[in-house]
Amino acid sequence: MQDGNVAKGNHTMVTQFILLGLTSEPKLQTPLFIIFLMIYLITLMGNLGLITLMKTNRRLRSPMYFFLCNLSVVDLCYSSVFSPKLLIGFLVEKKTVSYAACFAQHFFFLLFVTTEVLLLAAMAYDRYAAICNPLLYTISMPKRVCIQLVAGSYAGGILNSLIQTCCLLPLPFCGPNVINHYFCDTNPLLKLTCSDGHLNELLLVTFNGTISMSVLLIIIISYIYILFSILRIRSAEGRHKAFSTCASHLLTVTLFYVPAGLSHMQLGSKYSLETEKVTAVFYTLIVPMLNPLIYSLRNKEVKDALRKATANNIFASCLLTNLTLIRCFLRSCTDSSSDSSRGKFKEDWRLLGRPGGGFHPSSWDVFLLNSQALSSLGNESSGLSLPLPNSIAALSATRPDLILHLASYSCETSNSAKRACSTNNDR
Repeated sequence: MQDGNVAKGNHTMVTQFILLGLTSEPKLQTPLFIIFLMIYLITLMGNLGLITLMKTNRRLRSPMYFFLCNLSVVDLCYSSVFSPKLLIGFLVEKKTVSYAACFAQHFFFLLFVTTEVLLLAAMAYDRYAAICNPLLYTISMPKRVCIQLVAGSYAGGILNSLIQTCCLLPLPFCGPNVINHYFCDTNPLLKLTCSDGHLNELLLVTFNGTISMSVLLIIIISYIYILFSILRIRSAEGRHKAFSTCASHLLTVTLFYVPAGLSHMQLGSKYSLETEKVTAVFYTLIVPMLNPLIYSLRNKEVKDALRKATANNIFASCLLTNLTLIRCFLRSCTDSSSDSSRGKFKEDWRLLGRPGGGFHPSSWDVFLLNSQALSSLGNESSGLSLPLPNSIAALSATRPDLILHLASYSCETSNSAKRACSTNNDR
């Protein structure tokens, strides 16, 4: 009896599968782990950041951003179906997955890939309504219609996933349990079944082909109408603005559709597992990472909202400013060469306060004002002799008056810096 198999009647039933992953080369495991970990972290930060930005900024409440927000949610979930298991596989020698976990991954894979395809079609229709009928846009795309389109996308994803997964579950798996892939996709699983999987393969191509071609047809027709509408715009600036609103969506469709189409439209003897793995990396891992970058870098409204959110995020800068200030002050009190230490910290803060240095420019003003507050306590605090790593905790216990004095100045200077920041933004 093979590992991961259990005897049942005259057959040996599979209880777990072994995923071979992207490569079996030992020297490539660590570099690939680092690469795909960075891809996953960028995917998480990019999509979560885009979702947060659209939820907190009132200017990003149009139907386009509603669809984009849902696309980010799908990308976030979509990438999380594959990435954790893939990353673990690079670190362990035995890359096993239970029977139930494998089919659960298969279900959610089909759910999110179908939902993403349908969302891309809804976004194409939204662009058609915005460019071809701009005066009727708010009437043709009210919130109710947007919610119905998104709900329909999720419903289509659930329906397609349920049908294909339920058709795959009754098949007996009594032979080899090694999947030459990094996740439980339909085609590799069909290769391991003991019965004839021709019907399931036909069902796979029928459902995936129908959904893919229908969505592609909707996108093509929408953009044909959009192209004619753009050509009727007389000003070059107007044409450029209209096209720029569609460029991000077109790029996303191309990046997703080409590798996904190559992967899932293979049949019979033409099917190649190596082609499947390479193309799957693009539409399961790379595309979810690129989507927030594409919509952030190519969309002026998103860039402006991101710039404003960054400029107004002064409180985090003030908090980090004051924590560093305490460390600087304590070290200057305990260092024998206090003048040189103060000069060094002052120079460090000038570098941090410069544009792009990691802190808001007003952080240096906060530092200077708080330095004036602490200078009045310098003589009293000159006797402090605290280890630097525990100095803040010890200072709060032994000198609460110093912490309260600093806190009062922090609040005052933070409010002043916020008012200055708002004045600069208004200008």
